[in-house]
Amino acid sequence: MWIPKTITDNIQSAAPFTANILFSENNKINVSGLENVDSVEVCRPYGVACVPPTGSKAVVLPVGSSAVVCGVVGDNPLSLEEGEVGLYSSGGASIILKNDGTVVINGTVFEKESE
Repeated sequence: MWIPKTITDNIQSAAPFTANILFSENNKINVSGLENVDSVEVCRPYGVACVPPTGSKAVVLPVGSSAVVCGVVGDNPLSLEEGEVGLYSSGGASIILKNDGTVVINGTVFEKESE
């Protein structure tokens, strides 16, 4: 799991649960599921910024007296092959890093430079 082990070391916490995102702004969201949690932070890889849209289903991981959203459950609108990476927004913008070295930005293919 990509969540650092140190986040959960020596902390007694409940099991992860899914919840609906009620409100999203900056890096804080409010969720409602097994319980309502306000001002939950979004846990994500370094260098990736995102604000999950309201109405998404989030995976919430309790950590001590707080919690973090460690991902969202939903359909992937991109057609990816194993090993490819894609980024997309709710407005339709997308970037795909293809296995053959090309990059596709909003449908425009940028060829890999010759070595």
